[in-house]
Amino acid sequence: MNLTLWDNIQAFNFDDPAGEYCFSIRLASENVWTKDFTLRAIEEYKKFMYLAATSDLMVSPCEVVDQVWHQHLVFSTSYHRFCDLLNK
Repeated sequence: MNLTLWDNIQAFNFDDPAGEYCFSIRLASENVWTKDFTLRAIEEYKKFMYLAATSDLMVSPCEVVDQVWHQHLVFSTSYHRFCDLLNK
């Protein structure tokens, strides 16, 4: 396991910059998710992206992780920073 990459993924703040309609708030609102469920979904997204970045095999996300991924694409600056972190 690449612990440095995993630590960097865990430290990544999806709500930077913070605001009234930041990533996690928008994700929860658009999917009608609770705050707790949204935070768990983001954690699963982090796990999936680690797997995608380190696996030699093609991986496919579950529906919840796919929703997080698509919302992250809307936050293009954050998504670009995250992809840089993954070296992808």
